[in-house]
Amino acid sequence: MMRLVAMLQDGHTSLFPSGQQAFTWWFPIRFHQFSDSLAITATDSAHADLLAGRVLRIGGEDAAVAAARVAALSGADNTWGGRELTGLLSNVGALKPLGLTDGRTLNVEIVDVDGSRRSVRLQPEHTEWGDPAWMQRGEMFGPPKIPVVTAFDHLAPLQYRQSRPSLPLHLRNRIPIWFTWLAEDSTIYVQSNFVQDFNGTRFAAVADSIFAMADQRPVRRLIVDLRYNSGGDGSKLPPFVHEIIRRPRLDQPGHVVLLVGQKTFSAAVLWLSWMREHTSVVTVGEPAGAARNHSGDATDIVLPHTQMILQVSTLRHYGTRSDDTAHAELPDFPVRMSAADYFAGRDPVLEFARAASDLRSLPQIALTSGLAAARTEAGHRATQFGSFTGWRLFDEREMNSAGYAALAAGGRNDAIQIFEWNTRQFPQSGNVWDSYGEVRLANGDTALAVASYRRAAELDPGNQSARAIVAGLGKPKER
Repeated sequence: MMRLVAMLQDGHTSLFPSGQQAFTWWFPIRFHQFSDSLAITATDSAHADLLAGRVLRIGGEDAAVAAARVAALSGADNTWGGRELTGLLSNVGALKPLGLTDGRTLNVEIVDVDGSRRSVRLQPEHTEWGDPAWMQRGEMFGPPKIPVVTAFDHLAPLQYRQSRPSLPLHLRNRIPIWFTWLAEDSTIYVQSNFVQDFNGTRFAAVADSIFAMADQRPVRRLIVDLRYNSGGDGSKLPPFVHEIIRRPRLDQPGHVVLLVGQKTFSAAVLWLSWMREHTSVVTVGEPAGAARNHSGDATDIVLPHTQMILQVSTLRHYGTRSDDTAHAELPDFPVRMSAADYFAGRDPVLEFARAASDLRSLPQIALTSGLAAARTEAGHRATQFGSFTGWRLFDEREMNSAGYAALAAGGRNDAIQIFEWNTRQFPQSGNVWDSYGEVRLANGDTALAVASYRRAAELDPGNQSARAIVAGLGKPKER
């Protein structure tokens, strides 16, 4: 039943086995999926020597396969959100029907930090099913009611909600929202992990303090870290976006950066969408756990005979065009964190966002610094990020707009090159071929214009304008 509900592929719709006795037994361990491996981020104190271990096998099954089988029991909007669904890897009720445990022990095979390989047998503890929301908390939280420690100084989970300067920035203070000034590169770093008020501090009050700092400091970059934000009250977010719009000095291409990842979900995806639509933000990290168009605002229904809880979405959110069917949006700069990075205290995502000299999009570079500069930068980015499946050098619509902007400014040759570049990057887009035909026709290149419009009509049979132009210009001249 859990698998059937999960097949809807909606991260806000899942069936939770509350009231089922088998699901009240847990192994005292927390697994987390990094870019390179499944790793152990929390255990009870008796098994602290397992912390930071990379998992090879669980219950005799390859770790990646086991994680995928368990993830299939809970709803996820996309594969990235599914990577976050490792909580049930600790649960007897989930693992036993899959043949990963006999209910009495769980065999886990790992590679330790020093490279040695070993196996360990864990015994479950009887506690409770608990609130399934624990699985949306940070990777340092363990199963319900089981005290755990973590790889950083054996801290307990709630200690990560207290400011600790000794920790890397991304681990330093996992409260709803906080910020700091990074003087060495004139950057305001904001981290938001929930969209809610907390311990008497209003979310809006912290946001006001952020922009007060922005008005007082020579800000080079505003970095907003949403990598660990699983949602909350989306109504608190528009004022934050409005404050960026009100500050043209801040809202410049490449100056506002959003860090995103597989845990970025629900209201945090709305935040991403509104920033995308209304500011010059660029994104760094991994795809969010949901697309910009997604369902949410879940409600719980208790099934009367089994007492299981069916969580169901109630609203559809559109963060971009209604016909956008993408399941995920790859960041402008795809940078991933490995288990090795995490446990060594490194943060390649934040490091890239802070150190990159130019985070403008290629269309922006083409318009402000010239095509030569844009092509040079394109070579650098293709080398660095070209291996990420689905990544594009630039956005089709943004480059098209840049072409028309160049044409309006009198740069017809630049416009021709921009539109031509767009056709090479998006050869299956009828729209870019139509635009290329338009600029070629304006330049008097009739044959090239006809060929472009013909291609546009082939890709988009409903483009009557392109068909009419081909019919008119493609006729042989009368003698």
